Amino acid sequence: MKDNKYEIKTISPTVSTADLLDLIRHNADQCQYLILTLEGYHITLFEEGVSRWMQVADDTGALLVYADYHQLNHDETFTPHPLANYQEGSVRDDFDFGPMIMLDADALQRLLYAPANGLPAESAHSGLYALRLYIQLLRGADAIVRVPEYLYTSTVVDLRRSGEKQFDYVDPRKAEIQREREAVFTWFLIRYGALLPKVERQVELDDIPFDREASVIIPVRNRVRTIADAIESALSQKTDFDFNVIVVDNHSTDGTTEIIDKLASKNQRVVHVTPGRDDLGIGGCWDLAVNLPVCGRYAIQLDSDDKYKDEGVLARIVDCFRSERCAMVIGSYELTDFDGNPIPPGLIDHKEWTPGNGPNNALRINGLGAPRAFYTPILREIGVPNVSYGEDYALGLRISRRWRIGRIYDSLYLCRRWQGNSDANLSQERVNAHNNYKDWLRTVELTARKALCSGKEQTDFFDRQLAAWPDTAARYEALKNVKVKQLEVNGQQIKASFNPARAVSSGAKVDTRSISERPCFLCRDNRPDCQESLAIYPGYSLLVNPFPIFNHHFTIASDSHKPQRLMASVEDKGNCAAGDMYEIAMRMPGYVLFYNGARCGASAPDHLHFQAAMIDDDPWLFDTVRWDDLKFENYRFTLDNKEEAAKVISAVSDLLKKDHPEESSDDEPRVNIFMKRLPASDKVELLIIPRKAHRPSFYGTGEDEMMISPGAVDVLGNLIVPRESDFDRLDDSVAGQIFEETTFIPDND
Repeated sequence: MKDNKYEIKTISPTVSTADLLDLIRHNADQCQYLILTLEGYHITLFEEGVSRWMQVADDTGALLVYADYHQLNHDETFTPHPLANYQEGSVRDDFDFGPMIMLDADALQRLLYAPANGLPAESAHSGLYALRLYIQLLRGADAIVRVPEYLYTSTVVDLRRSGEKQFDYVDPRKAEIQREREAVFTWFLIRYGALLPKVERQVELDDIPFDREASVIIPVRNRVRTIADAIESALSQKTDFDFNVIVVDNHSTDGTTEIIDKLASKNQRVVHVTPGRDDLGIGGCWDLAVNLPVCGRYAIQLDSDDKYKDEGVLARIVDCFRSERCAMVIGSYELTDFDGNPIPPGLIDHKEWTPGNGPNNALRINGLGAPRAFYTPILREIGVPNVSYGEDYALGLRISRRWRIGRIYDSLYLCRRWQGNSDANLSQERVNAHNNYKDWLRTVELTARKALCSGKEQTDFFDRQLAAWPDTAARYEALKNVKVKQLEVNGQQIKASFNPARAVSSGAKVDTRSISERPCFLCRDNRPDCQESLAIYPGYSLLVNPFPIFNHHFTIASDSHKPQRLMASVEDKGNCAAGDMYEIAMRMPGYVLFYNGARCGASAPDHLHFQAAMIDDDPWLFDTVRWDDLKFENYRFTLDNKEEAAKVISAVSDLLKKDHPEESSDDEPRVNIFMKRLPASDKVELLIIPRKAHRPSFYGTGEDEMMISPGAVDVLGNLIVPRESDFDRLDDSVAGQIFEETTFIPDND
């Protein structure tokens, strides 16, 4: 029996993961609960408070409990310090638990040291953050419980106002910790199933005509001291395009309206708008402005108490939109006093946003930067939340989920801090409300991203297509009744399936003349009217395969008509379709992508395409025949990025051309290639199977021939046979001859 019910230990807020784990393990041997207090606080914890904490933990099964407390001020008075409730989206690394938490050390020790569990022990400064995310992964947000009762008192350490604290995370002295927190959060997102691959989707800039290129949007209410500066800052911009300034005056009562009227009478670029309703927040004013016919192609933010850095801000933002074809642009800003004098911390550039991981890391922090600018058609499509705090963050998260966001890291904007700022000195209740709203936004976004990363979008598209395409739906239904038999080739168990629907593919004429004489069935204009497409990656469309092998079978076709060629040429190794295949595999977790070379299985060698199938569709193929147990000569790699995919496949191409020159051409050796995103990972597994020939010597449609044309799926161990007579006479010997003539089978000796 353990000696005590609980122990109290003091730790650093930046305790390492290893030290925290050691502390939990040591104390779990002595007591059930471990109460942790942060260094630098003087805390008074009453016995009844401890009892209440443990009671809540026992009743809820919580692994981490925190509570409201009273601040002991320097004048010996007490101030209530309520905290916010933890929810699924409370994943920011600055969530306020107060200076004291209680852990169920006994339960945590069992979880932490269970097989396949574990924290990123290399985190030198982020033990508490890693532990909290780990608890959420294993037990959900409900395992982290707030007691909305004042259970202890603590001295005040940080006397700064709310407006002074909110930029602590951009302190350059904390850059190393921020990078580590990003690594911990990425670890969490991978296991949570919500890590986005690099977002590449671009906008089509010329789809919708606009009368002007840009609009500066200024929502305002009662800013008589600053509104003229803001409007004049916008009007001073030098551009080679037309723009206007839309000022949404939200029923000001202090003289702001008269100032706007005066400026509008002098300059026709100023559009003065008063909402027809009185319940709009800042977001509602934005939504009103961007839906006006006078709004330009790009809507660019300017708060009513701020100014642009210089006369070239609009031009730089629009140039970024044009060059990157992004849906949103975010700049950098400087903090100044009312008169424009710099104040700490100075430049806020949000360099934690990287092109590869910015959309993911955005969920960890509380802001994305300013000024913010939007491609108006997308903003109209999404809509702006009618709130006065966090609407910009909501848009940044929503847009970054699917579209590219451009960043400008030079100062574009002067953010003036003064007593009239809406966030200058907020009450604790107001701070909690703001943080609670952003946590809720993250909860929604995590849910949406998890669905996106799970392949749900592709599954929903598949279901819609079958509902609208009866002939194809019938072929998928027929898969339930295909005849199957087991064979053995060179000591390896394989499977053969009789699938008459594949006669179109197996019997396809792939000689140059036949290809040139038929219309390409993968080109958009030649597809059946009922065959829809889903954009899966820039330049590629997802299509339901009308002649399936698997219960979920897709073709991924290039949007442009170009030859089936994955490997790069010598002069183009950094930019080939291998990288595209990697990115698509990242976007289709749960699917295996496979590629039939132009001369070994592709029924459309004139049009670049891949195929994809769900792993669970055929357990025999993908589970029983393990990738590392294949008996055929194979090349297997783990890839970290698309550049590595291009490099590896190009190197293998060169090797195959050297080792098997008779089976290669100037373009590409004979290969079948597979990629799949590894579960709970941001890596992709690659398998390359070299080929001797496309078809065996006895291929044909005659009575003495067999209509078996091995592609990628076949050489992986699942022969597809479209004629029943061929299926009936297929045996171990014939199957062995097929593999011997079309693949490289190593000698078992």
